[in-house]
Amino acid sequence: MNLRRGAFALVLFFFGTSVAQGKELVAVFQPNLRAPYDQVFRSIIDGIKEEANFKLSVKRIGDRYSPNTLSAWLDKKNVKVIIALGSRGLEAAKSVANGRPIMAAASLLAPDPEFNNVGGISLAADPEIMFSELKRLFPTVQKVCVVYSPKHNEWLMRRAVKVAQEHDIKLKIIPAENLRQAAIQYKSVLNELVPGRDALWLPLDPVTVENRTILPLILRVAWDRNLTLISSNAPHAKRGVLFSTFPQNMAMGQSIADRVNHWLVSSELDFMIKPLNDLGLAINVRTASHLGVKLDKQDLERYELKFPQN
Repeated sequence: MNLRRGAFALVLFFFGTSVAQGKELVAVFQPNLRAPYDQVFRSIIDGIKEEANFKLSVKRIGDRYSPNTLSAWLDKKNVKVIIALGSRGLEAAKSVANGRPIMAAASLLAPDPEFNNVGGISLAADPEIMFSELKRLFPTVQKVCVVYSPKHNEWLMRRAVKVAQEHDIKLKIIPAENLRQAAIQYKSVLNELVPGRDALWLPLDPVTVENRTILPLILRVAWDRNLTLISSNAPHAKRGVLFSTFPQNMAMGQSIADRVNHWLVSSELDFMIKPLNDLGLAINVRTASHLGVKLDKQDLERYELKFPQN
């Protein structure tokens, strides 16, 4: 009995010492960008700080960095977790983590079997938000088509199929390995879409969604045929799609901190890649009117951004 009391007292002593001396240290790797281009990362970090139950140390990663120096710094500071922002931050984290858990964010992510210590929140919009908003505006929608790159978005499409079923939507997923294949698929899809019944979803995809040539063609055909386009690419509502999503950076930072808080106290870490649901909505009111979608004042208040801007 005395031994048990002694062990309990020892646990209390170390717990109290930990609180007194400070919390665990978590490193943030972010690309080294000049203001105002670093504003996105600063907002994310502000969000992390609001929810963090840990100390934070930010490392700016330039084009050239020393993995050996970075690794030595992690060891010296006894860093427990690395938060990797942007593709450059993630690249650096993978090279120096040495088994430490990596929370990746602020880039387009996909599960990587070579790195089983990486979890994260992708910039890819959660299909749940896309389809629920589409159904709210167009209750008659029955089918959604999407052209995607398997390399980047196969994992997202698996989730999207399940979410679509929950919203009574048939999701037609169409893989394309390159832009040429994507262009061919878009031509076929646009010919089969039925106005008011079907929609085309443009995901965040570096292979199949191209803004300079493909997007203008899709927009022109959609306008001429009264087809519904929705997009996970922030600028697209301004260009003419019905609505698009964009990241809420502060809220994203809070979600990152919540997962890291859990990692630091959990014996089993969740290394899943999850889609982003900290999202704002942008709508093109001219496109909505063209498609016969009536938006009153209360409807418009749902959207942080409205185009065209007066």
